[in-house]
Amino acid sequence: MLILIRPMTAFLESYRKACEETYGYVHNSYILHDPSKFQDWSKTIFQQYQNEENGIGLPEGYVPSVTLWAVDTDTNEYVGTVNIRLALTEQLRDYGGQAGFMIRRSFRGRGYARILLRLLMKEAGKREIDPLLLTCIDSNLASLRTLQHFVAEKIETAETYADGVFCPIHRFYFRTDKIIPEIE
Repeated sequence: MLILIRPMTAFLESYRKACEETYGYVHNSYILHDPSKFQDWSKTIFQQYQNEENGIGLPEGYVPSVTLWAVDTDTNEYVGTVNIRLALTEQLRDYGGQAGFMIRRSFRGRGYARILLRLLMKEAGKREIDPLLLTCIDSNLASLRTLQHFVAEKIETAETYADGVFCPIHRFYFRTDKIIPEIE
């Protein structure tokens, strides 16, 4: 069973392994740590997450956010990460959205993304984020398919400047105050 937890020492080694196998295979590496610098960040990761949630030491333009780890209670393994931004800037409304999620590379293709997205929506609802804005560029096909699997209150498609180029982006607005139906 997949659950969301606060990052904790018990899963740090599993997270490190996930960083090694996944770091070069994510659309945006903000959600993972550079595995070659493990000796440095392993000492500060939990304080970093707490500071990010409390808005301490954030770079210009960043907003407070909550990071949660998805763990499989059957295998006792780290599976992925969700990051929920507690505010929206104009830049995040355009590209970035209110949350991001990532599935560890060796766990992809097993249906975890859909489960994780549903858990993310519930977490956002607990924080009274409604609707929840999630964005996805056209070239991120796996995430796009996952987002399209759920019924969104509203979907926008536009062009935006992302990662150094203009590209199509999709903005999905999901209700978090009720069960989100899936599209079969």
